[in-house]
Amino acid sequence: MVAEPSEPTRPAAPADGPTPYPPPVPPPVDPWEQPGPSNPAPPPVDPWGQPGAPSLGPDRPEWLAPAPPPPVIGGPPEPPAPARAGRDPLPAPVISRTSMVGELLVVMIMAFAPALAAMVLSGGGGGEVNPETDIAAAGIGILITILLTWSPVLVLAFILSRNGEGPRTIGLGRPRGSDLSWGLGLWVASHVLVLILAAIVAGLGSNDVDFLPRGVPLWFLVVQSLVVAVTAGVTEEVMVRGYAMTRLEQLGVPAALIVLAPTAIWSLLHAYQGFGPVVVIFGLGLLWAYWFWRTRRLWPVLIAHVLYDLTILVVIMATR
Repeated sequence: MVAEPSEPTRPAAPADGPTPYPPPVPPPVDPWEQPGPSNPAPPPVDPWGQPGAPSLGPDRPEWLAPAPPPPVIGGPPEPPAPARAGRDPLPAPVISRTSMVGELLVVMIMAFAPALAAMVLSGGGGGEVNPETDIAAAGIGILITILLTWSPVLVLAFILSRNGEGPRTIGLGRPRGSDLSWGLGLWVASHVLVLILAAIVAGLGSNDVDFLPRGVPLWFLVVQSLVVAVTAGVTEEVMVRGYAMTRLEQLGVPAALIVLAPTAIWSLLHAYQGFGPVVVIFGLGLLWAYWFWRTRRLWPVLIAHVLYDLTILVVIMATR
C-alpha cells in the first residue's frame, strides 16, 4: 500500500519574533515612465548646498550660477521715472522709439505746413479791398483757416486713439477748478512779459501786419476775432506744447531741449512780423512751455493763449 504524499507543513512562526518570510517585493520601476501627478519627479539635489537653495554658497563655483534673463529687444521704452510733486505723471510710451520719432516728424510737418503756406501766400500783409466783396472774401478766408489748422489736430486725435492713448497723454486730463485760475494768471503774466520784452527789442524793427480785414462790419470782426483766437490758441498748444513736448520727453530728450526746440520752431513761424516780434513771441512761448513742462497741465496754457490772442485782436479793433 502506497501512502499518499502529505502537504509540507510550514514551520510555526515564533510568538514574539518576526516572520521568517521576506516582505513583498515592489513592482519594478519603468525607466521610461515620465514624471506626472501620480509619479512626481524628485527635487534636484544641490551638492554644494541645500536642495533647491537659490544662493551659491561658500564653495559653489560661479559657473553654476543661473543665467540672467535675456533683454527684451524691439519692445517699447522703459516707463519714465515717477512724477515730481505738483506735476501730473508722464504717460508711459505705448509704441517703440522708432515709431515715436517717425510719428513726431509727420505730425509736426502737418502742423507747421498750413502756417508756412499762409505766410507765403499772404506775403505777410493785407490791404484795402472793396467793402461789397470783402465780407465774402474774408468769410472764405476764415473757412480755409479753419480747415487747414484743425485738420492736423483731427489727424493727431486719430493717431492717439489708434495707439490706445487719449487727451490725458498730451496734458488734457479732466479739467480742474484750478486750471481756470492758473490760466487767468498766465494770461496776465503773458501781457506783462510781452510789454517788458517789447520795450527791450523796440529797436529791432517790426512789420505792419493787418490781422483783421478792413471795410467789414463790427459784428464780422468780432466773429472773426473769436474764431482766430480759439483756433490759434487750441491748435498751437495741442500740437506744439501738448504733443511735441510730450513725445520728446518720452524719448528721453533733455529738459532744456524739450522746452526750447518746439518753442523756437513755433516762434520762427511768426517771422513775417519782423525780427523784434519773433524775439517777443519766443519769450512768450518759453513762459508757456516751461509751465506745461513743470505741471503737465495744458488747460491753463490753452486758456492763457486764447485770451491773449483775443485781447490783442480787441486792441487792434479798438485802435483802428
